[in-house]
Amino acid sequence: MGEPSPLPVSVPVSVDETLDLLARGNYVGERSLATVLFLSLKLGRPLFLEGEA
Repeated sequence: MGEPSPLPVSVPVSVDETLDLLARGNYVGERSLATVLFLSLKLGRPLFLEGEA
């Protein structure tokens, strides 16, 4: 397994910026995923995803 990617130096300032970061990393993500990811980063809390891939 490879090394995990380093976190961005700063937390995104908006959901739209989070969407842009996902796209630049070649991740496919909807606005709903970007929203919960943004809130998780902003609040400094872990994000638990469950379900089918």
